[in-house]
Amino acid sequence: MFEDALGFEFPFETDEETSLDLFDAFDIESLDGFNPDILDNDGVETRIMQPRIKTPVPISFKFARRMAEAIQLTQGAHYYGIVSGQFIFGDLLESLIVDGQQHIKNMDIATLSVSQDNVDSLRTIMDSGFCLRLSLIVSHYFFSHERQSLIPYIYRELGHTDDFQLSVAGSHCKIACFETFEGLKFTIHGSANLRSSSNTEQFSIVEDPAFYDFNMEYINTIHDHYKTINHNIEAAKALGLGTIAGRGKSWPRVQGSLKKAAQGEDQGSKP
Repeated sequence: MFEDALGFEFPFETDEETSLDLFDAFDIESLDGFNPDILDNDGVETRIMQPRIKTPVPISFKFARRMAEAIQLTQGAHYYGIVSGQFIFGDLLESLIVDGQQHIKNMDIATLSVSQDNVDSLRTIMDSGFCLRLSLIVSHYFFSHERQSLIPYIYRELGHTDDFQLSVAGSHCKIACFETFEGLKFTIHGSANLRSSSNTEQFSIVEDPAFYDFNMEYINTIHDHYKTINHNIEAAKALGLGTIAGRGKSWPRVQGSLKKAAQGEDQGSKP
């Protein structure tokens, strides 16, 4: 039945009365850079929150900085936008915080992937002094493909202080949460990653303490299981922590990536 509908034949016998595990049809170990442990339980339970009914303010701009000018970070604010493929999400965050002179306690982001331009925006936010703490969750897929380039860049640009945390997990979420010193709690969520995809994207900005706390519970759970930076080095050594994706891949792998990246830069600078 499935073969007729899809127009091809499965490379194994099928029986409609038999339950099939499709993972058995593939050789997971042959996928370079893929961690099969990511298929295991990640310690995060499925949770449901009753949505609150709000009327969003529709906004649509080609560039992030112009959109930021139209957004008022006030209590109960709710904006919904559709943006072009040239939209850089990090520029929106930078404009809201730095250009808007918003002092925030924290910014916690979960994204499938991130570009160098967006990392630079996050560095600007931290260096400006407007944000006290930054955390970033990226996907295991992104880490496996960028472990020799953007991952070392993230550690260099954002990990130079104890105010940053990076976690790597099987996450496809696109969430950014931040809390102001006035106690306002904002959540930005939608289809956009922290990189341009040349596709239109949609997202919402919501000020709602319960919604914020719900998302932060998920973000904190990921960090508890999959953080890659231990700020207390002695405690990390004693406990054997400081792992990538919480799967026993210890700091030497990160340090090796940083070393290779540094060597590449040195060689590129030689005449």
